[in-house]
Amino acid sequence: MWRLYCGADQGVAIQTTYEKLANSVIADPTIAIGLVKYIDYDKEWFPPDNLMYQCMHKRIAFAHEKEVRIIKTLLRDYRRGLRKDGIYVDWNPEKVIEHIYINPYAPSTSSR
Repeated sequence: MWRLYCGADQGVAIQTTYEKLANSVIADPTIAIGLVKYIDYDKEWFPPDNLMYQCMHKRIAFAHEKEVRIIKTLLRDYRRGLRKDGIYVDWNPEKVIEHIYINPYAPSTSSR
């Protein structure tokens, strides 16, 4: 999947557990976390007017990804306002990250 998602020689992967990740965001009521459900869109259905269903489902062809998604809603988060450069999430990765993997196809530091 390195070459599929990171190009020829870029990218990193971050390893953690679902429990650590969920516990790191659970205190924020504007954040939801869950496993993506992979479905056959020709055979299965979900309510089209529920945005959370749309965000947490994906075509079955992507089931190999075994994706976890964190979704932050802005509707209830009036305290911070919108930022032009993204959405602020108060999160400390040091408490969550177990390991960082560098793309095995990346050039070594000695070749730079």
